[in-house]
Amino acid sequence: MKPHHILLADDDQDHMELMRMSLNRASPSSTVETASNRDELLRLASSNQFDCVVLDVYLQRFTAPELLVELAPLQPSVPCVVVSSSEAQAVVIESLRLGVSDFVPKDSAISEGVLWNRVEAAVQKAQHAQQEKRRINRRLTALSEEARTDALTGLPNRRVIDDYLNDLRSKNDRRASSAVILVDLDHFKDVNDELGHAEGDRVLREASDVIRRVARQADIVGRWGGEEFIILCQSCSLSRAWEIAERCRAALPECVQVPEGFRAQTGSFGIHHSKDGPPDSTALERADEALYLAKRLGRNRVRTSRAAELQSIVEQSASKSLAPAQAMNHFVKTIRDSLGPNQAGHITNHGSRVQRLVCDTLRQQGTSDFDYSAIELAAKFHDIGKCAIPEEMLALPRKLTELEHRIVSEHVDIGADLLRACSAPELAVSILDRHHERYDANSDANHAVDAEPHEVLAICDAYDAMTSDRPYSVAKSKSEAVEEIQSQRGTQFHPTAVDALLGTLEACVTA
Repeated sequence: MKPHHILLADDDQDHMELMRMSLNRASPSSTVETASNRDELLRLASSNQFDCVVLDVYLQRFTAPELLVELAPLQPSVPCVVVSSSEAQAVVIESLRLGVSDFVPKDSAISEGVLWNRVEAAVQKAQHAQQEKRRINRRLTALSEEARTDALTGLPNRRVIDDYLNDLRSKNDRRASSAVILVDLDHFKDVNDELGHAEGDRVLREASDVIRRVARQADIVGRWGGEEFIILCQSCSLSRAWEIAERCRAALPECVQVPEGFRAQTGSFGIHHSKDGPPDSTALERADEALYLAKRLGRNRVRTSRAAELQSIVEQSASKSLAPAQAMNHFVKTIRDSLGPNQAGHITNHGSRVQRLVCDTLRQQGTSDFDYSAIELAAKFHDIGKCAIPEEMLALPRKLTELEHRIVSEHVDIGADLLRACSAPELAVSILDRHHERYDANSDANHAVDAEPHEVLAICDAYDAMTSDRPYSVAKSKSEAVEEIQSQRGTQFHPTAVDALLGTLEACVTA
């Protein structure tokens, strides 16, 4: 028999003593504490935890119903046995209606074992009720968790993400920037159609593991629906969000297993960055626009809402029936005020200097059969894609990491997309698209005596960059830049392009 801690309250001292003795005889190891008035009752109830309260229906000026109201917060879920000298049905019903566990007539309460048996039954009933309540609460918690968790991946589902976003917006904390990254698994329908839904489910699970592993610990990763996932990043710059997306993009084909011969599982990524606080009501829509752009341009790439916005502006400029060069000039004029100083420097002054140098160097080489309007367009706007690269990344006062360099290099693809959007000649797009290629990376390079326009653009771009102040380096003198270019003759740069550029620079000096 398990001992209990019992609180016994009665203003009849003799009867209370008889009940205490009855309880102690039935269970000598149990502890019985007594109170003869309301104040003693509440003092004991507030400083001790009891297993059961035995309460006279009248305690001086107070009735059991009045005292039960005050006891409830002090002894929550503790059963109460009411003792009364009246056996009238109305008294019994009223006592039970108030939530007491049992009703015992006074003369029975002092009979051998009766009160203890009622107390023991009340305690067991209360314990069983608590166990059942805990079981129900656990089940409700589990059901609630199931309703908020994607069963396949174990990630929070769309409902949870929506609630989280609403909570962030309600707090309106404008002290830190944030980002939304949407992820779409490329050609996932082919996985289900050709490999079956079981394999499709496995791919989804493995992809979710990759995204969860790459995201920061503080980021919220969820399944947005179908083959789409979402990453919510708080206190996150655009550069950092792009790094997260780029790491995910690189990891997906490496970590998601597909049968030999089947297309590697890649992903397209759309990012929207909010500079002044949590994602606003348009954040998801703008991230989706960026994702759609990434998919439209060939998939397996990262695009930002800024890139989507720029693409739209170029397409609007092209729709005005402007020539490609006019459309690009109109585009630059439209976005000029939104550019950071490094973005603007790359796109305007640097582009104009390189354009002149490329044309002079091609003529120095003796090349005349190219479409110079296409070459000028590519040269002037060869860095146009940097308007979509985060300003903070272009302004870094140090050498870029490998990942940062990979992200900045995306400006080439973005620039080529922008030129295509304004109906630029394919030659211009090709020159821009290839101007970062190394000479020695081309197996056919040694067979071309004259440098191609993209090779001339590469060396002219490098020379102007070296002789200009950049956040990561001070400008070199012309002689220092020439010496470095000569050291890369036949490796990074086409030999004829090197010779032609040096001839152009010498002609400028003597002119």
